[in-house]
Amino acid sequence: MLVLIDKGELVNNEEKESQSGLPDRSGTSYSSEFFERNDSRTPRIVKFFLFIFLFVAWTGSAIGIWWDITQIQEKGIFELVDPACDEETKAFTSEMYLQIADFELELAADVQAGRISQAAADERIEDLKGRLDNYEEESDCYRSGIILIVAGAFIVISVPLTIVAVIRGRRKGKTDFSPPNSKRRKKESDPYSDFDDFDNPILS
Repeated sequence: MLVLIDKGELVNNEEKESQSGLPDRSGTSYSSEFFERNDSRTPRIVKFFLFIFLFVAWTGSAIGIWWDITQIQEKGIFELVDPACDEETKAFTSEMYLQIADFELELAADVQAGRISQAAADERIEDLKGRLDNYEEESDCYRSGIILIVAGAFIVISVPLTIVAVIRGRRKGKTDFSPPNSKRRKKESDPYSDFDDFDNPILS
């Protein structure tokens, strides 16, 4: 047999239900979990700048590949595009090695005179040789085919990864949608508007 319940008791029951952590059946707004998922997504401005960066990188890579192919057709694969540059670099490094050798003799004389230690002299020579080796690596003249390999590898790797990321992002956006609860909020004037009230042990 059903027992009538005071309106105040229904309000107290709703407050207890909200404090106990049960989901709100109001249906007037989306769940907090839905908004948390939306907040965790990458902002649109970040996606926009990332797209611009990829577009510029792909365009530059395509131009570099086209230019490199023309150099390969003219001079062959892995051939120096500017042989004069290589000759100038070799002449400069040879002169620097001679100066380092002369400086090493001066340091040896200073070591014998006791003005500097042998460890300090060796450290200075190693530092000069290391800087000269770095100069040779950085001033290495361009060889045809290098841009083709590097830019081609970048395009082959980045394009599929970008496509996969876009597809997954769209699928995630569809699955993350959480529609509002279809149950209406109980009206104070109608305590039996929700059929779940008949399952309440208090009313049985």
